[in-house]
Amino acid sequence: MSYILLIALALSACSTLNEFAVFGDQNSSKLSFDGIKQMFQKKKHLNIIFIHGMSGYSNSDPEPLIDRIKLQYPQLTQSEKIEVTKFNNKNTKGKLVIEKTWSENKEESIHYYTLYWQDVVRDHKSLLNEDKEIKYTDLRLDLMNRIKQGLLNNALADVALYMGKYKSAMQRPIQNALKEIDKQNTRFSLNVKAKAKRKSSNVLITFSLGSTMLFDTLDKMNRGPISNRTSKNIARRFTNQTRLFFMLANQIPIIHLSEIEPPIQSRSKKIKKWEKNKSTDNAESAQQICSTSSTKALCNFISNRIQPKDKTNLPWIIAISDPNDLLSYPIFNTLRDNYPNTFISVYTSIAKKAYGFSKYKIVIPKKAHTGYGTDEKTIQLILNGYRPHKTLGFEINH
Repeated sequence: MSYILLIALALSACSTLNEFAVFGDQNSSKLSFDGIKQMFQKKKHLNIIFIHGMSGYSNSDPEPLIDRIKLQYPQLTQSEKIEVTKFNNKNTKGKLVIEKTWSENKEESIHYYTLYWQDVVRDHKSLLNEDKEIKYTDLRLDLMNRIKQGLLNNALADVALYMGKYKSAMQRPIQNALKEIDKQNTRFSLNVKAKAKRKSSNVLITFSLGSTMLFDTLDKMNRGPISNRTSKNIARRFTNQTRLFFMLANQIPIIHLSEIEPPIQSRSKKIKKWEKNKSTDNAESAQQICSTSSTKALCNFISNRIQPKDKTNLPWIIAISDPNDLLSYPIFNTLRDNYPNTFISVYTSIAKKAYGFSKYKIVIPKKAHTGYGTDEKTIQLILNGYRPHKTLGFEINH
């Protein structure tokens, strides 16, 4: 009874959260990144790609964000909307919604690609529906039942499937989408005027598990058999054209843990290498961080962009997360330090209300993990980027 009273009292006391902080590599003196506005000004032709994470899009994402971007470019008066459900003329799971906008003279364009892959796993997650039977829910508190259904059965079940044997099936819609985006890019470039003909640049906006899934899929396409040169070329073009990558509620670090091998099970050479690279503060080196498939794919995404004569042409990879989100993490410090001005972590309060007293405060977990596309700070960062000491309409901590 005392616990119930404590929770009731905590929920009755509400306070507003307004945290914001930006972290880059330790030696960076110019912690900054561009947004869509700066990128569009430079490139004139953008592809903005959205990939959802656990349990699909939430809070009507990404439509509010797309609408905000459109408001910035009234000159893009021409438009076309397509839904692709048949990839390579086959009935496959997954859906790609394409919305093209361009100026009348075709000198400027923004194409929006919104991928849906949830139908790949929906039938399998229905196995957990037995948990909804009346004999269980009658015995479970209503709040705990909602957390169980929403957080575990609908969301974390996706992670369980992805970390198991169903990974390839979940990657297939992303691979199909990348091929379709490449085809659409080629088709559109043939229609623009010669003087305006430029390669489109990619801005990627992924939610939770979607970040890991995209990195893994690109890496899989790059490492495919020589005979499948088309997939390799598509992955490399997509990688090279990417300038901005916003990872919202990033989950790569926790998935990284699932793939680490104990040194005792590795070959003796690997053990010696592990001992040699182990730092005095027990932090993993960049080489160790890039050792598992999930983080190796991220590292390969960067290394594939580095040209022999130009090591500065790297994209910004920005991880935005709520400091109170139990399911997301910042970029590894080691990666931020080894790739200066490339990896940036941002903490901002997505859950706006905390319940409780003093240090005994909590937020609703779902509120902290979803709703990025409607959060004003996140929208401002995606649109305008970040520059130290520049007024963004909210307080900045370092």
